[in-house]
Amino acid sequence: GKTAQDRESLTDVQQIVSFFDSFLRQPQVWGQRIDQLLAGKAGLVDPHGHDLFQNLYPALREAGWKPAELYQAIVARVLHGQAGETLRAVTLRSASGEIGLRVGADRPYFGVINIGDVAGLMKLFAQGGIVCEEENISGSLFQGIPAAGSSINVLIGSRKFMEGWDCYRVSS
Repeated sequence: GKTAQDRESLTDVQQIVSFFDSFLRQPQVWGQRIDQLLAGKAGLVDPHGHDLFQNLYPALREAGWKPAELYQAIVARVLHGQAGETLRAVTLRSASGEIGLRVGADRPYFGVINIGDVAGLMKLFAQGGIVCEEENISGSLFQGIPAAGSSINVLIGSRKFMEGWDCYRVSS
């Protein structure tokens, strides 16, 4: 059976993926959150009542970025997609323990989940409204992370870090 730690890990990963899904589905909400961050009004305060994000992103403000533009840039650069597209979790049959994350059907993968219980996690995703698919043609996304030009920007749930791993793209 699954240990409490295994169940907690599945739940943690589900929350992270749900965040990406929310980020894509609610551009106005996240545009407002970005506006609050840029204005130093995120609502996260230190013991003295100062917002932790106050004056944290002066270059973005000085460059004249509008929250909606910044949101679109994040979706394009990090997720390789556009607002309103659908997040997809894809079981990679040729790579044991891997689930790829992408936006839309034909975009490159932006993320990989490396976890033991793929079936259990995909079941949680489906229950949460995430589009779930399978693919037989891709190799390991995890193994390809160090390669120049890798599309992977997000790695989730990998215990391999505890074993030691020297990929500068992820460790930095």
